[in-house]
Amino acid sequence: MKLKKITEKVFFIPNVVNIGVLRDEENSIILVDTGLDNSTGKKILRLLEKHELVVKAIINTHSHADHCGGNNYIQKKTNAEIYAPEIESTIIEYPYLEPWYLHSGANPVKDLKNKFLMVQPSKVNFVLKEDQNLLKFNELDLKITSLPGHAPNQIGIEVDSVYFCADVLFSEETLEKHKIPFFIDIRKARETLIHIKESRYAFYIPSHAKPAENMIELVDANLKVINTIETTILEDLQEKKTTEQVLKNLCDYFQVTITGTQQYFLLKTPIMAYLSSLYNSKRIQVKLEKNLLFWEKSNIN
Repeated sequence: MKLKKITEKVFFIPNVVNIGVLRDEENSIILVDTGLDNSTGKKILRLLEKHELVVKAIINTHSHADHCGGNNYIQKKTNAEIYAPEIESTIIEYPYLEPWYLHSGANPVKDLKNKFLMVQPSKVNFVLKEDQNLLKFNELDLKITSLPGHAPNQIGIEVDSVYFCADVLFSEETLEKHKIPFFIDIRKARETLIHIKESRYAFYIPSHAKPAENMIELVDANLKVINTIETTILEDLQEKKTTEQVLKNLCDYFQVTITGTQQYFLLKTPIMAYLSSLYNSKRIQVKLEKNLLFWEKSNIN
């Protein structure tokens, strides 16, 4: 791990999930997300100790395991206070809720109860309300923006015109590898991407892409993927299909082979998000026949 400087007060640690490091006072810092697990938390603290920096607070952009998995270890070692937005804060404190909602609200199969989906719980000291757009520390004023779509109440954080934009968008390599990125609300995901495209920050630090001064091309690549998936589903629903058939046909189209239970649910959830979005906008309809639910393209223009 290395600490990379952006401004006098803004640093980041390049990692599987880029970790924000914000200097509040001379030796006091605030972390933006903490990585996947205790091991990542240990590495973060070890690196910060080399630079004589002490963690005073953690801000989680959202509750997915790769963003809050290091909370537990870091909080125990430093007594850092944790800040997280509403809804996300509850899942951080009760990690069972993540595999639970992936499993349609039923007790999840054991395959989903792992560190990639269910982290060790940590105490959220301050819940960021939906209308809260400023977070003040001793020498830092952080602007908070709502970035829903990938997670229910994901947030972005801006300081010194550097914007930590969480999982709003993914690198082209990630899009090519995974084909069907994880979203829970397609309409909001699209709106959030457009917000990023129209924003004018000096520097952007996404969690799963290289930091850059401009995100326009990458936003367009992410929007193209969303539009392609949506169009493909609509074409498939010229004839009625069950959810399982939509899932299979979409995976076949994108040449995705499901090799495990966790992957299945991480694909089914965004596909349900597309179906929900299309249904709510009246582009598809529901039919119930012989105790099966089918989706079909709507005749309404």
